[in-house]
Amino acid sequence: MGLKLLTSNSKRQLSMSVSQPVSAVNLSAQSPNAAEGNIKADKKSGKETELPPVYSPNSTYVVGNMIIDKKTGRAIEAPPGYNPNSLVVGNVIINKETKEIIAPKPGPLDLQHDVSKIIPKGYTRATFNGLDVHVFVTNTKKHKVSVSLGNKEHVAEEFTSMVDSDTLVMINGSLFGGKPHEKYYSETYGPFAINGHIYEPPGDYKINYDYPVFAYKNDENNNEIAYVGFLDEYTFKNEIAPSAKFVIGGTHTLLVNGQKQVEGHDKAVNPKGVAPRTMLGIREDGSLILVVVDGKNLNGEVFITTEGNKVSGRSGISLYEGAEIMKNLGCIHAINLDGGGSSRMYYNGRVVSKPTDPGRPIGSTVIVKIKETEE
Repeated sequence: MGLKLLTSNSKRQLSMSVSQPVSAVNLSAQSPNAAEGNIKADKKSGKETELPPVYSPNSTYVVGNMIIDKKTGRAIEAPPGYNPNSLVVGNVIINKETKEIIAPKPGPLDLQHDVSKIIPKGYTRATFNGLDVHVFVTNTKKHKVSVSLGNKEHVAEEFTSMVDSDTLVMINGSLFGGKPHEKYYSETYGPFAINGHIYEPPGDYKINYDYPVFAYKNDENNNEIAYVGFLDEYTFKNEIAPSAKFVIGGTHTLLVNGQKQVEGHDKAVNPKGVAPRTMLGIREDGSLILVVVDGKNLNGEVFITTEGNKVSGRSGISLYEGAEIMKNLGCIHAINLDGGGSSRMYYNGRVVSKPTDPGRPIGSTVIVKIKETEE
């Protein structure tokens, strides 16, 4: 079954984008007098008091947790995965020739680099420009993913009240509208369906097809696939929703067929503005990636990440940075969901993100649960 992507430029040709190589760092250019990492020095004399076994002040120096030979610039002692053909960029180890990431150094993964080959299944707390990023990668054999409108019809609900006893991971979903005390309240603006059942907004609300969708289903070989793009009413109700596990609307597409493509409802969300973000993507192996990027408190206080970094002047990321993050996580399709004060992630019994508006009710969610029988 094909999908007609009704973008603002319906004739646009989609093509695979090529990842840009990561800039390499010349380790031999580091200061030979550096004393950092696991070296301790006497405050008065400046002499080292505790040194790694292979450290020698005449022939080596330290960069992070690596011991480097002064003459060759090669690491003598390094984290697993490092070899003479490797370089360190940020907090990852890079192959000199291919520029591929071999292994992470200790600490949060930096999502400004391609981490698609080292990001593990399950939950990972990463970082992007000093902001905490919460990532969950599903295992198609172990996890099942769906969407929910909560327990009450046409009412936004407190986020954790939407957690079931078997919920492993949950993020907020679509944009929603109205006020909880009004007679009619739309829990989602864009197209929304669960196992073929289409959500029809109440009262005067109508499904808004200006919002793109993320449609998740199995193909003829029972592989998990997704479509990301814009739909008209006929395509949504007759071609996509009937066979989909779920369809959820977002504000903008981020990646389509591996290509960065930020298109959507600019009046609802400014793609260049920065805010906390919630994003959903899929990789070629069928695994889904759920992402929440933290931001700054609404009252203007400086936000401090879990690593203790102070972030001032930034309250999150732009959608173009969101596309970069999802690309670096290995997604081929990705969409931006509701963000700002709505962005939050629940994992393993608690909210692990830091919502800027923790009391805000939520209209819909994306949920990950453990399959009863592992495939």
